[in-house]
This record gives sequence, structure tokens and C-alpha cells, in this order.
Amino acid sequence: MKHDTQQVCIKGHKITDGYNNRPEQRKKFCDKCGAETIHKCPVCDFPIEGNDMELFFAVPVPDYCPDCGEPYPWAVDRQENDGITRELLNETVNRYLENGDFETARNYIKSWGEVIEGFNVEEELKKFDDGKYLPGFWSLIHHDVIRVSKRKFEDGHYTDSVESAFKEVNHRVKILYKDKIGEEDDGQSLMFKAFGFQYNKNRRAVVREPPILLASLNSESGRNIQDGYKYIFGGSMTAIRNPKAHENINITKEEAIHSLFLASKLMRRLDESR
Repeated sequence: MKHDTQQVCIKGHKITDGYNNRPEQRKKFCDKCGAETIHKCPVCDFPIEGNDMELFFAVPVPDYCPDCGEPYPWAVDRQENDGITRELLNETVNRYLENGDFETARNYIKSWGEVIEGFNVEEELKKFDDGKYLPGFWSLIHHDVIRVSKRKFEDGHYTDSVESAFKEVNHRVKILYKDKIGEEDDGQSLMFKAFGFQYNKNRRAVVREPPILLASLNSESGRNIQDGYKYIFGGSMTAIRNPKAHENINITKEEAIHSLFLASKLMRRLDESR
């Protein structure tokens, strides 16, 4: 028996039980309550079972994931208000943070916080936005780096965590470059093409714009910033990503932290790019 996937809002309203076969029915937010929607288990990523694709039987919204046994958000939400505790909220938020899903984690703080006695939703949301829900140095790290590196780092796989971070940087630049130029490249070559520009000193004008703009090129300082980041991005591929991907190199915890901060810095710069 083959099933499609079901999309449900975190409050339990069914959006569609034909997520794959009828993509036009998908919604990012529920049209009944405005809550965010999901189509897979937040804990294990197993798809929420949709309609029977052979007999076309509709499937009710389930309460528990058949793969890991954890309750879906709406099942937990139906508990009595005093069943939703600060501890349960923290556990749920941390699950989403582990996967880099900051938006859903924030939504839980907002919705569940309203029924927890003594919980100041506005104050907690500010703490969340300031990164204070994440432990240690992770509160300063870009969410995409957290998503691909945090679990590996905490399992002691420091080299793998750094390699994953810079692969993610490369992947992000690759997507931006392809959107602008329509071509694909990789590594240092990609970085030099993506951030490179040509300035004619005699004409005092930029004669070739970079596909990804990181700073205004109208001033010498801006051109220096753009050119400098081109070499930082390119150097990070040859000096950090490539050796770890091709050789059996192990690094210390401290070295990994330094590298993760660099990857995070590059990601934040991409956030501000044009």
C-alpha cells in the first residue's frame, strides 16, 4: 500500500493529504488559524502519512509518528494547559533548533508560552531573537551552520563539523551564483567568479559588476571590502574545506570553533549581499 504525504498545520488542521501529487494545494501557513505547516515529523523527518494512492482513501490526521513514536505538535498541544511546562517547551524548541528550524522554534515559544504560568512571551521572544536560547558559543553562530554542524560538533566529530559548514557556504554561493548567471562552478573558482569585479582606474569606473555584491563599489573602501571577501571566500575553500574533504586531517575542538565562526561570518555576509 503506497501513501502520499500529508501537510498539516502545527495546530492540527489538515491542509492536504496529497502533498506530493497535488503540490498546488500546499500552503506555508494554515488558512484556518495562520499557524505554520509541516509535512514530516519534526523529530525524525519521517513523512506524515497521506492518502492511499491505490484506493484513494482519505487518511485522518495522526497524533503520533509511526517511525519514532513521538507526538506531533498538535497532539501535544491538545494536552491540558498545565501539561505544557517550561521543560516541555524547552525540549521542543531545542529539537527544532537542532535542525536549524528557527521559525518553528519561535512559533512554539509564542503559542505555548501563552499557556505557561509566569511565562513572559514578549521577553522570551526577545531572548530567542538575541540567540540566548542556544547554549555557549552557538548563540553567535549562523543558523545554517548550526543546522549542518552542531550535532557533529557535539558528537566530537570536529573535522566533519567544519567540513560541513564550509560545504554549506559553498552550496549557498553556488545557488546565488547560478540564480544570477545561470552557470555552475565550485570551490575557489566559484568564489572568484561570484565576487570578482573589474575596475578601470583610468575611467574611475566599475566596468564589470560582481554577480554577488557584498559592498558598494562607488568608493575605494567598498571595492577593497568586495575584493577582500573574494579572497576570504576563495581561501576558505582551498585552505579549510578542501584539505578536510580529501585528506584524513583531524583538528581540535578549539580549532573547530574558530573555523565555525569564520563560516558563520561568511554566511552572515551572504545574508546582506545583493
